[in-house]
Amino acid sequence: MGNCAEARTRDGGDPRWLPLLIRAADWMLTWRKAYNVRFDPRNDLGAGGLRTVGGDFASDNNNHQHVYGMNYLGELPRLTAITGNPYYAERADDHFRFTCQLLCKVDGQWNGQRGMLTEQFYTTDWSIWDGWDPTPAHVQKGTPMGFSHSWCINMVLLGLKEMASTRGADG
Repeated sequence: MGNCAEARTRDGGDPRWLPLLIRAADWMLTWRKAYNVRFDPRNDLGAGGLRTVGGDFASDNNNHQHVYGMNYLGELPRLTAITGNPYYAERADDHFRFTCQLLCKVDGQWNGQRGMLTEQFYTTDWSIWDGWDPTPAHVQKGTPMGFSHSWCINMVLLGLKEMASTRGADG
C-alpha cells in the first residue's frame, strides 16, 4: 500500500483516508448486480433484452434496480488511478452501460417517451414472499415502473459530466 499512499500524497490528498475510501467503494459495490437476471422474453425487460450487470439495488427491502451509481462515474476511476486497481473503473463502466440501456430512445420504450428514464426496474418476483400480496405499486419481475423521474435524468447528466472530467473528451 506504500505506492497508493505515495500516489495519494502526490495529488494533494492525505494518505490516511485511502483505506476508508476503498472500504466505502467496496461497501457501495456490494449492492451492484454482478450477473444478468433471466427474464421471460414475453415481458417488457425480456423483450427489450435488458442486461442487469452494473445495476444497483435500492435496498434489501426495496428490491429494484436504479441508477444512483451514476454519482460515482468520476470517483471510481479516480480510485483506480490512486490504487492502480482497474476493478473500480470497470465497475463504473458496468454501471454506465447498465444506465445507457435504460434511457428511452424512442416513444414507448420501457413504457416511456423518448428521453425519459424511470427510477425502478423490477428484477425480482415479489409474489414469492409468503403471506404478502404485492399491490399494483410493487410491479412484478420483468417490468419497469410506469413513469419517469427527472432526478434520474439529472443523475445521468451528472454522471456524464463526471465521466468526462476523469477521462477527457475522448473517454
